[in-house]
Amino acid sequence: MKLKQTEEVIGDCGILLQQVEGERFYESDTTPPRPVAPGLATEAAIACRDWAFAHLKTNRLISLIRPEICLHAALRSVTG
Repeated sequence: MKLKQTEEVIGDCGILLQQVEGERFYESDTTPPRPVAPGLATEAAIACRDWAFAHLKTNRLISLIRPEICLHAALRSVTG
């Protein structure tokens, strides 16, 4: 993900093939951008999801969420 104004890379997103408990799944993976672009991670995740269902032969997509990411996001929303 890049900011349009500066072309600065602030996060990334994509589709990965993950193995979970012996099964292989496509995963929508998004590394949240810095707080400079609120909502961008959600927009990127939606675009990845839509692309995966349109171009991959799958009817299931997962997203593995690291607890530390959720904790940081929750702290940011509380502390501003």
